[in-house]
Amino acid sequence: MALRIEPLPVLRNAAVVPRSASAAAGSRASIGAPGQRVLVADDNAQVRSALCRFLTLHGLGVVESVDGPSTVEVFRRERPDLVLLDIDMPGFDGFEACRRMKGDPDGALVPVLFLTALDSPEGRQKGAEVGGDGYLIKPVQLAEMIARVRTGLRQKQLTDALGTAEATLRAQAAQVEACDPAAVGRGRRMAQLSGRLAERLGLPLELRRTVARAAEVHDIGMIVVPDAVRLKTGPLTETEWEMVRRHPVAGEQLCAPFREYRAALPIIRGHHERRDGTGYPDGLVGDAIPLGARIIQMVDAYDAMTTTRPHAEAVAPRVALEAIEADVRNGRWDAEVLASFRAILAAGPASPPSRAAAAPVPC
Repeated sequence: MALRIEPLPVLRNAAVVPRSASAAAGSRASIGAPGQRVLVADDNAQVRSALCRFLTLHGLGVVESVDGPSTVEVFRRERPDLVLLDIDMPGFDGFEACRRMKGDPDGALVPVLFLTALDSPEGRQKGAEVGGDGYLIKPVQLAEMIARVRTGLRQKQLTDALGTAEATLRAQAAQVEACDPAAVGRGRRMAQLSGRLAERLGLPLELRRTVARAAEVHDIGMIVVPDAVRLKTGPLTETEWEMVRRHPVAGEQLCAPFREYRAALPIIRGHHERRDGTGYPDGLVGDAIPLGARIIQMVDAYDAMTTTRPHAEAVAPRVALEAIEADVRNGRWDAEVLASFRAILAAGPASPPSRAAAAPVPC
């Protein structure tokens, strides 16, 4: 019996139309690696259901969301490998959802493909500005969707493999934190607040990612400082201070072999510099200090003052901010960074930071 060839498959508002019996059967090979999942974000239940069925048929796991806020929530909870994201959604649109997802250090490298019925140069520019990785125009040609999803999932596999280097450094930074109960969770808090400050200052997406990445491991060089010095409750001797002052250079050296951290190296090295030249290790002055380092040093000081440490009790946020303002007036830190820092503190935390105490572990 002759095989009836049907039209090229498209995803319309309600259904997936198969190309032919043989094509449908042949297309069921998985288009991703085992265990990979796709987040399908669309407020149209028929479109969402059709996409989910199609992706499941091709060996992928799926999770769903129906509006802007739930998309960001599901993304952060489920950590999918790729997102198919409708632009016109309730709550806030797909552009804002993408901006928030890409602003998350753990989600910055997850591919996001926009779904839209309206293709325009302005829309594509806005999608690129918020970190989108491509467009699928409705009605979606399934052959194109398969190709783009397959490419995106392969990209995610590669970035996951490269991410093992970042995981190694994060583990080392976490080990430094674990030795000091007051420092537990500090890298994550630093990354979150530094990333928000970088965004407020208008830094482009890639530089915001670099700042957040540097912030999370900024004190990794403290691994070379003996515990007896790091956890000392009394004043440090000059010799002990010399040990502490080595940690920015040690951190730079630890991160240097990893390609993902190359752009972050000047930030890690420079996070204890001061605009008046009194900082270390290089005594840089003014704008010679990388902007990312100026961001991290302010967040670092604020977090340190508002957290109980071996040698000092925590102070109220207002008191910490007043101390930073005094240092800006004295020429140590950047006034422009301070203005943006005030603004994000006034806006409140993106999510409640954790300062839970923990017992030290052997180091």
